[in-house]
Amino acid sequence: MTKKHRQSGFSLTEVVFAIAILAIGMLFVGGTFMLGVHFSRVSTEQSIAPVVAEEAFIKIALQGIGTLPADDTFGLLTLIDANDWDYRYPSVNDQTLKQYHWTAIGRTHGTGRADVTVFVMREETSVQTVPQMSTNVLNDPNIMDGMTVIDGTTGGMLRAFVERGSEAVVLWPELAIDPESVWYVEPSNGRNPCIGVFQRKIRF
Repeated sequence: MTKKHRQSGFSLTEVVFAIAILAIGMLFVGGTFMLGVHFSRVSTEQSIAPVVAEEAFIKIALQGIGTLPADDTFGLLTLIDANDWDYRYPSVNDQTLKQYHWTAIGRTHGTGRADVTVFVMREETSVQTVPQMSTNVLNDPNIMDGMTVIDGTTGGMLRAFVERGSEAVVLWPELAIDPESVWYVEPSNGRNPCIGVFQRKIRF
């Protein structure tokens, strides 16, 4: 007569615990992967933005721009005889989807020179995004935390900080007198489409 051997196995409780631990581990791995994708995108944009801005400055200097404001204030700049794809990167009319574009503001700075500020943005719509001017900078709900804004009088570059749950804007570096107006890029789809702001004096 043979003895029946009882085979041991995992209990239901052990299986449930194992699945729970595996699920928690996968959540951590998934979160790390998404964070890596985010930082990879940010790194790519920080590398691309100066290249796009350099191309913009060269085009402005070579092609020329329309009339600058006569009162020494900043205004939007447009290239002479430009096509829509001239403002996109890469600026080749090959009908491929463009990921970045730029716009610029400027003002005269002496004879034959101009102060030019280029805003580089990720392509989020088929319409070119242009900077807006705000005369209520400290309470403008469209100015988001971390935005770079340009003083409409001096052309100085400022960083905007907005506390969570508040619409009050604090500018850095601190100024003795708050600017009367600033230029900034409006948020799109709940985020700031601008990935870089660059300035240069250009001679024509």
